Amino acid sequence: MNAWNKWFERGAAAAVLACVLNAPSFAAEVTSADIKNGTIKNIDIKAGTIKAAKVAADTLTAAEIAADAITASELADDAVDTAAIQDGAVTGAKIAAGAIDGAKVAANTLTAATLAEDAITASELADGAVDTAAIQDGAVTGAKILNGSLSGADVADGTLGDDQVEDDALTAASLAADAVGASELADDAVDTAAIQAGAVTSAKLAADTFTDANVTDDALTAASLAADAVGATELANDAVDTAAIQAGAVTAAKVAADSLGDGQVTDDALTAASLAADSVTASELANGAVDTAALAAGAVTAAKVAADSLGDGQVVNDGLTAASLAADAVGASELADNAVDVAAIQDGAVTGAKIGADSLGDGQVTNDALTAASLAAGAVGASELADNAVDAAAIQDGVVTAAKLAADSLGDGQMADDGLTAASLAAGAVGASELAD
Repeated sequence: MNAWNKWFERGAAAAVLACVLNAPSFAAEVTSADIKNGTIKNIDIKAGTIKAAKVAADTLTAAEIAADAITASELADDAVDTAAIQDGAVTGAKIAAGAIDGAKVAANTLTAATLAEDAITASELADGAVDTAAIQDGAVTGAKILNGSLSGADVADGTLGDDQVEDDALTAASLAADAVGASELADDAVDTAAIQAGAVTSAKLAADTFTDANVTDDALTAASLAADAVGATELANDAVDTAAIQAGAVTAAKVAADSLGDGQVTDDALTAASLAADSVTASELANGAVDTAALAAGAVTAAKVAADSLGDGQVVNDGLTAASLAADAVGASELADNAVDVAAIQDGAVTGAKIGADSLGDGQVTNDALTAASLAAGAVGASELADNAVDAAAIQDGVVTAAKLAADSLGDGQMADDGLTAASLAAGAVGASELAD
């Protein structure tokens, strides 16, 4: 084996590997394992050699395809969907003649600018399609109206004026009942002769029409006055004396606010019955007026207690239970250091997100507790492997390729005796220096 030692000492290992990778004349056939990763370039491949069957499915991206390389012959039928078409890319020239029908046009999208001049004829208009708004002012002439076809119902209210009606042509017979209203009558057009006897009723008289000149002094009696006709404005100051007020007529509502004082109310005359509900507020209570006896049982609710007013002196030790605390009331600031022990933590509550970064060490993980399922793909790199951690059992059969072997790493200890045959050596690999004496 001295001759082999001499070979490997001079770099024979590299020559042997080169032989394996680059000398197809010695091998039955060149396999993928014989080719060094990344060594085959475009110049090494004969034109037209790679067919579709040689390309793995879904591996070619836009970066591999030259600009304008894909023409109509390369596209399969129905290959271009909506997402493949750029917005605005379909111009008029791209649309086949007659290809667009009503089903292809979204409702209410075509505007006047889209339609050619005179494009719509009588055959395109649906029955009743032309409404008033569609007709230009003055567009309907006499020639457009069928003789004798118009009735009163066909003339819109307010459309006929002086230009359409001859002077003095309208008689009483021409006017419909109630056709003449206030707006049709000229000022002072209605004289005495035009008013029927007894037609002027109270409702016809304008408010505030009568004055002293129209009414005789002392002519109005109680019978002349309507109920509630005399209001505050009709009464003179101090006109209502005691005799005018009915017994019991002055109710609480009649008494002006804040008008009663000590002089009008007898001492201790007001009882609970005299006070309205909620009439006694904080401003009416003297300091310290509400004692324990005045409080109803259970009247002091949480809402009645001022914020931050309860302290150790107001709460009994251990008096607060879980039921007393609102949901989420206890936060990080309320918990004392080390207050949460094992018993307080629900099973499974400590997730990965709850564990601080880099907080777990040998003391927190049980020996041999982490399995392959616990490790993420690619989680174990070179820095995580201890020296000599990878033994033969850990290496898959056939995964150590030439590219994985360090240069000059093979020696007598790695090569099987008589393991290299002629097929393993490159042509011209054995020179005079490699031959033993």
